[in-house]
Amino acid sequence: MSTSLTDLDKLRDEDIEKLLALEVELYSSAKQKWFEDNADLDEQTDFKNKRVELSTKIAALDTIRIKKIANKFAANQEELSDGIKKLSATIKELKNAIETLNQIGTLIGTITRILV
Repeated sequence: MSTSLTDLDKLRDEDIEKLLALEVELYSSAKQKWFEDNADLDEQTDFKNKRVELSTKIAALDTIRIKKIANKFAANQEELSDGIKKLSATIKELKNAIETLNQIGTLIGTITRILV
């Protein structure tokens, strides 16, 4: 069974979320206090180094994820720009149609006041 790129992206994102949860736990005051009370200086230094290493790796994975999204935007930039332009034109047409209907409503109101 092969794994699609979308599935791999989902697994990567799930792993990043797990690493972020671990990072939060390792930086917690309770974990810090435990190491201060129970570890010698070398173990404390090793613990701090490993936390920094974990944070660095998470940042690298997030950077890869952001670059991948940026590449997708770049690859679809022309289509995205065209869609935005068409949407803007549609909104202008809709606004003009609403203004026209409002003017018709005002005119009908005026005629009604005259006739009634």
